[in-house]
Amino acid sequence: MTESQITTNPLLIIGILIFFVGMFIFLVGKKCFFLRWFFNDRSMFWQLFYGLILVIIGLFFLYFSGALS
Repeated sequence: MTESQITTNPLLIIGILIFFVGMFIFLVGKKCFFLRWFFNDRSMFWQLFYGLILVIIGLFFLYFSGALS
């Protein structure tokens, strides 16, 4: 993948953003007040579940953009 493809491929940019948001929710969701408010103070299991789902979606976007092949 060349440098110009990295900056112009929208699937790659979306995949990176979704992946990092999912990792943020998965790793620090239990400590961040805003995330607990956003998820209506649900159990930590649901925050981990939502984070994991977003990580998987982000990885799919990265795979289909050609970044992981």
